[in-house]
Amino acid sequence: ETSKLGANGVLALLGVDGIFLAKRTGDKTVFGVAVDYATTAPYAESDEGVVTNAVVNTWDGVSRYTSARKLYNFPLTVIVGLSEQEQLTAYHQKTNLYLAWAVAGSLVLLFFAAVVGTMGWRLERSRQLAIAASQATEDSLRVAAAAFESQEAMIITDASSVILQVNHAFTATTGYEADEVLGKTPRLLRSDRHD
Repeated sequence: ETSKLGANGVLALLGVDGIFLAKRTGDKTVFGVAVDYATTAPYAESDEGVVTNAVVNTWDGVSRYTSARKLYNFPLTVIVGLSEQEQLTAYHQKTNLYLAWAVAGSLVLLFFAAVVGTMGWRLERSRQLAIAASQATEDSLRVAAAAFESQEAMIITDASSVILQVNHAFTATTGYEADEVLGKTPRLLRSDRHD
């Protein structure tokens, strides 16, 4: 049957004189074709009669896994061959499918690696910028603190002119302690004696 042997599989009955009594390949059957018996069925006389590797059959040039067995006490040999290409088609299809899945999986992994790498680079860049900004803020605060504690009286107010902080020079100059002026406006410093 074609379904069992394939389109290029062969089932044949070969006489020891080298004449195919019947040979079926796929759906085509031929009779009386002469071939060289020794090259067509070289393993027919052995006990195993099987070729484990695919060989090109001399009568039609198709590569097959062929088994040839001589019938006991008859001048006939039975030949069965399965086409190498047909037998390996499923294997090649699976191989191509697995290869496609491997390529797709590799591309997905590369995509995720690129995304993670980009995110890591951005995170590191943000961290470096935050460190630089923090150092700049610390430096500015250090300078401001040094200036605030100078010999000049200073007050710090909010937008509504409420006193938030005073320095030591302020308390020494005005006589007001910090807790007396915090939360008040600088108007408490007016003596109404000046223009």
